[in-house]
Amino acid sequence: GPAVEVVENAESPGFVLVQRTGSVRHAASVAFRVLNGTALAGSDYGTAGSALPPSGMVHFAAGQATQHIATGLTAPPGGIRILDDGLVEGMESFSIELHSPSSGATVAGGRGEVRIRSDEAGVSMEKAALDTTEAMAASVWVVRHGSGSTSSVAYSTANGTAVAGVDYQAVSGTLLW
Repeated sequence: GPAVEVVENAESPGFVLVQRTGSVRHAASVAFRVLNGTALAGSDYGTAGSALPPSGMVHFAAGQATQHIATGLTAPPGGIRILDDGLVEGMESFSIELHSPSSGATVAGGRGEVRIRSDEAGVSMEKAALDTTEAMAASVWVVRHGSGSTSSVAYSTANGTAVAGVDYQAVSGTLLW
């Protein structure tokens, strides 16, 4: 299904829908594990400081076709806690994978994505490094995160292995939003 988006410091959790198909006459369960993506266990979700991604169980009562995994800053036990890291960053994501269903059940389409939208305002580079050739122009994308009043950021190039005036044209200025 579509990705679930949660805001880093949202008071109310988001929910990942787990749907059971076929016969629902008997109780059933399925395990889930969380897989790092651009969001990392211990710094973006899970338990602060622990690189071990969370895991758990989803239980269905007899007759129950849907269940949820809660995600968010205030996710209850058994859910996936989103950590407010205080960093200005772009959208990050992790995956939830279903596995090990109870006897007689199978898992189909057992992976979903959770996207974490940062709540901090600021700017970031879309890419930390950019490769180009001498014959090509390079474009750098700067992304503003958050909302509010006008913002600005000063920028300038700096020598690394390439030298201004020899390998590239030095530039500096201010971006305004």
